[in-house]
Amino acid sequence: MDTGKIFGKSAFLYSILLFATGVGISLLIYFDKEIIYIFPFLPPWSVFAFSLIIFLILSIIFWSRERRFEVLKYEFVNIVTHKFRTPLTYVNWSVENLKKNQTPDERNESIRQIEAASSRLTELTDILIDLVRIDEGYAYVFKAQYFREIIESILKQYSGELREKQIHFNIEIAQGIPLIAVDVKRIEFVIKVLMENALTYTPVGGYISIALEFINQKSIRFTIKDSGIGISKNDLPHVFSKFFRSHEATGADTEGMGLGLYISENIIRRHGGKIWAESLGLNKGSTFLFEIPLNHGQ
Repeated sequence: MDTGKIFGKSAFLYSILLFATGVGISLLIYFDKEIIYIFPFLPPWSVFAFSLIIFLILSIIFWSRERRFEVLKYEFVNIVTHKFRTPLTYVNWSVENLKKNQTPDERNESIRQIEAASSRLTELTDILIDLVRIDEGYAYVFKAQYFREIIESILKQYSGELREKQIHFNIEIAQGIPLIAVDVKRIEFVIKVLMENALTYTPVGGYISIALEFINQKSIRFTIKDSGIGISKNDLPHVFSKFFRSHEATGADTEGMGLGLYISENIIRRHGGKIWAESLGLNKGSTFLFEIPLNHGQ
């Protein structure tokens, strides 16, 4: 993400808007007599007052935009710093332990922690790269693929976690779903985000179900439903916002960044589809769904 370009673009747009505003206000003041003549019911000071109000409104809008950008920048730096510090700390601890005289089991445990931390750092880096690609409009590569194969390939990666948490798992895939043009890696990212969220926020012994179906023979709908912590009515409209994490989600998983669903929404939109969430409330589970047209990218 080129910060210089972002600031340069913002400064350019703001300059144009301020210039246009200044010209508009100057014209209003210059032609105040003509305006009063056309609208005789207006008091003489109304043109200046109206111009001042316009200037104040635009100034507030500009200030709000800049303030929002600064808040997002602060949140981004704060989250990235925190999320990267944790795995790096584990790496440092493990390296220090490896320098000591360790038993084979202790050495293997140190190596395991380094590998886990390295995997987490790679995951965080990939998320940030995807975030940059969204902002820069990175090109997508669409390839004809059977959606069933994408889902089954991903689920194999989570079989161990499903068993460990004793999750009751069910999957239903409609027959006859044809090839669909998708950017495979990005669709895999979306499904992984939804699956990992379901696993993270569903308690031991809960259930997760996945379904893939036709919608009017024109699109496919992917649904993942869980019996997890649920989403409150107030939080539901914000779950796909950048950096958003509910209080309950933060308590259940301190390592989340609030970017997975935001990136997923952009990916589905680039596929010509839509994604949304449903929940009856806290502790009543969640359902995430997305639809993709069959003919997109052809």
